[in-house]
Amino acid sequence: VLQPDVLDCNALVQSMDLLVRGMVREDIELRIGVAAHPVVALADSTQLESAVLNLVLNAQDAMPQGGALSITSSEIELDAESLGANIDVRAGRYAMIAVTDEGVGMPREVRERAFEPFFTTKEVGKGSGLGLSMVYGFVKQSNGHVTIYSEPSIGTSVRLFLPLSTAGEVQTKTRPASGPVVGGTENVLVVEDDPFVRSHAVTSLEGLG
Repeated sequence: VLQPDVLDCNALVQSMDLLVRGMVREDIELRIGVAAHPVVALADSTQLESAVLNLVLNAQDAMPQGGALSITSSEIELDAESLGANIDVRAGRYAMIAVTDEGVGMPREVRERAFEPFFTTKEVGKGSGLGLSMVYGFVKQSNGHVTIYSEPSIGTSVRLFLPLSTAGEVQTKTRPASGPVVGGTENVLVVEDDPFVRSHAVTSLEGLG
């Protein structure tokens, strides 16, 4: 169940900088780019962050020799032909978040099946084939669109298009005041069979000390 809210995509992308740098290998060069003006969307911020992290891990897997990985946000105008004649898209302005890599890329036959549940080109035990289908489901449930631009040996760009918010300014959420976390010497066992969820949980716990 999604809990859509008004969110600033620029702020979300910028806030993920430290988290993503802690997740990806050292041979991955992370580039963050945001629009000069606010990009305010209506979406579930937690699910959107999870979708972007999912794409980041996919991008890392596609760059076994390293390379540049970029996460960008912008505002874009789409019409009936913007994404291709066979894609049903409602005309208008959208918030766009793109995750782009310089990896191995996908041939056409793989690209056309990338959003299918359980479809994967990874070795057994290396991927469930659910990552991109979950991203697709989240974006479509949010009344948005998602596309993949990919060329073998050049790289891949996955673009999430989310409806712009008409509610005005982003409502800043305040957290209750709390003292410093005391600890950091404990042993914590994280048990999770999904590598993406496990990595996210470990990174979050380490960030909390």
